[in-house]
Amino acid sequence: MLRVSALLLAIINAAAGLTLLLLSGWFIAAAAVAGLSPLALNFNYVVPSTLIRLLAFVRIISGYGEKYVGHASLFDILGMLRLKLFTQVIQSSQTAARAGELEKLTLHTESLANASLSYLHPNLSALTLATAVGITLIMLAPGQLSLFIATMLLVIGLIILQYQRLRNIKQRLNEQQSEYRFELEHYLRSAPLWNYQLSHQTMNQREQVWLNQLLTLQARQHQSEWGLLLLSSIALVVAIGTVPETLTGSPYALLVFLVYLAIPDWLGNSIRAISAGIDARQARLMLATDTAPESIAADNTPAAVNVHQLRLQDFGWQRDEQLGQALNLQLQRGNILWIKGSSGSGKSSLLMALGGLLPFYGTLQLNGQTRRQWQPASLLYIEQFPYILSDSLRNNLLLAAPDADDTRLIQALQFAQLETLLQEGLDQWLGELGRDLSGGEKKRLGLARAWLSKAQVWLLDEPFEGLDQQTRNTLTNNLERIRDQHIVIIASHIEPENILLTQIVDMDQSDTAISSRP
Repeated sequence: MLRVSALLLAIINAAAGLTLLLLSGWFIAAAAVAGLSPLALNFNYVVPSTLIRLLAFVRIISGYGEKYVGHASLFDILGMLRLKLFTQVIQSSQTAARAGELEKLTLHTESLANASLSYLHPNLSALTLATAVGITLIMLAPGQLSLFIATMLLVIGLIILQYQRLRNIKQRLNEQQSEYRFELEHYLRSAPLWNYQLSHQTMNQREQVWLNQLLTLQARQHQSEWGLLLLSSIALVVAIGTVPETLTGSPYALLVFLVYLAIPDWLGNSIRAISAGIDARQARLMLATDTAPESIAADNTPAAVNVHQLRLQDFGWQRDEQLGQALNLQLQRGNILWIKGSSGSGKSSLLMALGGLLPFYGTLQLNGQTRRQWQPASLLYIEQFPYILSDSLRNNLLLAAPDADDTRLIQALQFAQLETLLQEGLDQWLGELGRDLSGGEKKRLGLARAWLSKAQVWLLDEPFEGLDQQTRNTLTNNLERIRDQHIVIIASHIEPENILLTQIVDMDQSDTAISSRP
């Protein structure tokens, strides 16, 4: 409903603008002609001037209305796309995207959600206006119809040509932007080494290539706008030279001239919308490619597992040519395992392998079943730096439980010690990629998602890092309370207090020593 309303307002806005231009021109010409004849006393100045004011008012209201309703529709579409996309990412087992890939997909959803406002509205408005102008010419100046049709065909040709040129430029621009973002991320990650004055020549080169391609794109867009202006000028000259004698000296002749003179105004948005259309098309292709939920196909979805046992046999992670040490252990529901070790000892890699985010060797079983036999959603990995959507608090929580009501969402925040966020409500905007949240709040938001999920095996990567002692104590107490329904594996250099640990794995030991506690 919002999309249809926004489209109607866009058409009304464009129609009001063109009609306002034509009526104003006619009124000026008609008033001038009337002033030179005895008809001046009988010419009604009130009605046209009133209509002009009314059209100006309609144009202003419909313009603001289109932006308001259009952006409301955009956020609705964006929310649905992201919720569907990240639900698929969470439920897919071994192909879950890294944070950088998730950010890329977030940008694609923005392009796709913005397609209606930036691409569909301008083109449908232009099509509606072109049809209306054609009908008007049939009534006022039938001889000008062939020139108008020829002009519109040339405009369509210009749009097609511009689309072909921009599509190739856009594709290269996106590739170069991805390369530049990768280099920039690498540069920022190396912040502790900046004082060594390391060379970042590669990043600077990537930036320059990307900026050059961006300038090329802008130049092509300006060229197409100048081409439209040139086409408008030629059509205007031809129209002036072919004006029929019946319209000579008539105010209606000015309407014909204004139609061609205003082409850059009422058709220019279609030219400028080409870039948004290409972005939407590429986004649709990327989302269809990257998010195909192979592991959750309706006919092949494994049955949900009520996990009561996790077993590892000669299990270890693989990263390039590196192999983690083999691990053998068995956990029951209600058990909590602490994986400790120094930085770089492989704690996170082990958790990522358990979560299916890294290749592994050996055997991982839930209830005696291998990974292919149980539902991926039975096991949940909460990374050190949970990915935060550029969205509301509500939608960031609904990723883990799309059907959760407000009561459950609030309970999840209370479990994760995030009650302070409720002061601004569940619909508060968290900023670009959760910029408004602190590092500790992002970690606890990951715990809130775990609480909402149906996963019975939690893999928590450094959940206590950066938290104050009181918050750590409260979180460990909360974990202790819900342990009977879960198997919890914690990788942390901070020993969890107030928790009865079942087993401890020391990654600093050459044989990955495992100790048990009663």
